[in-house]
Amino acid sequence: MDLNRITPIGRLGTAILAPRTVDEGESAKQVTSFRFAVNFPFEDHATWFTVECWGDLVDVVRKLNLKKGSRLSIEGKQVPDKNTGGPRAWIVEEGEKAGTAQAAFVIWANLVIALDGKRESANV
Repeated sequence: MDLNRITPIGRLGTAILAPRTVDEGESAKQVTSFRFAVNFPFEDHATWFTVECWGDLVDVVRKLNLKKGSRLSIEGKQVPDKNTGGPRAWIVEEGEKAGTAQAAFVIWANLVIALDGKRESANV
């Protein structure tokens, strides 16, 4: 049996984006995303993920009122980029890092647990 499940614990790296609708009609779904970093102890770098929350999880995650830096546990499946077969890659277009290559793994979340404060969780 094969299994694609990932459960990183780290910190919210950006604000949660406003939900957007994908597709139309009965197949329309809400999706929101955010950047998420897992730091390595005693090292000066992190692994970055783009976490996507779909459907009912969008509303639940918004109700958690998460802020940049919030400590989270995410459970979901890691989704490869259809072009690279690995992490999603891009070139930064603006700012002081313009022209540099960036990459992030993508997780389609099915569970988000806030580890700060009230320890609320969101799942579908």
